[in-house]
Amino acid sequence: MNKPRKPVFILISLAGVFFFALIVFLLSLTLSPILRQTGLKAQENASRWHDQEKKISQETALAEQWQNAGNELQDFQKNYLYRDDEFTSFRRYIVKLLQQNSLHMTKMDFKNTLLDQTVERITFNLTVRGSYHDCKSFFQAIETINKMVFFSQLVFLAEEGETSVQCQLEVHFAR
Repeated sequence: MNKPRKPVFILISLAGVFFFALIVFLLSLTLSPILRQTGLKAQENASRWHDQEKKISQETALAEQWQNAGNELQDFQKNYLYRDDEFTSFRRYIVKLLQQNSLHMTKMDFKNTLLDQTVERITFNLTVRGSYHDCKSFFQAIETINKMVFFSQLVFLAEEGETSVQCQLEVHFAR
């Protein structure tokens, strides 16, 4: 009776091995996309992390640029704009330059314009008389000022051996 049991036992063993192999095969088919997707997610997360690090470093660099821009703006105002309290001294300097160049001022008025919260432009309207050479020397003296001082308009009029010039001079003041 032992003989018939052996082939059945072998058959059942082979069937068990076959079913085990089938289960392993089916599990590998089922788990492989899940494992691949998990790998892709890990790769995606690493890529996202890298992108975030890159964005943070760009924003940090931008913040440093803005900080430096604030410092540069302060340096610019200090070096190239007059301070509010220098208005009277600037006006006196203009009068002094006119006297040094033997020019006569017949009119001087001014108008201020607030450009923003930190900068104000004052436009001086001057009418000066003298020789052409003296007028030219006055203009050169103004143009050599290392602050923001510009002639926005010059109108020359010749009158009996003298030159009369209507000047519009723009000066920028830090507030």
